[in-house]
Amino acid sequence: MKRISGSLTAGKKKKSDLIVKICVIAGMIIAVAAAAYALYRFFAPDYYADYDDEFEDEFVDADLEDEV
Repeated sequence: MKRISGSLTAGKKKKSDLIVKICVIAGMIIAVAAAAYALYRFFAPDYYADYDDEFEDEFVDADLEDEV
């Protein structure tokens, strides 16, 4: 009896070990991707800041000309 029950628990243990290994590998891939994205966002220039400033200046100048 011990041999049969031992083989059943060993099969479950192998299956759970495989699932844990897959989750660990997936977690490592996600962590590396998140770090790469964070570095990209940190070092990439922000072009939208310059783009928004140009339009704000035009609208402010247009409002001042209408008041005069």
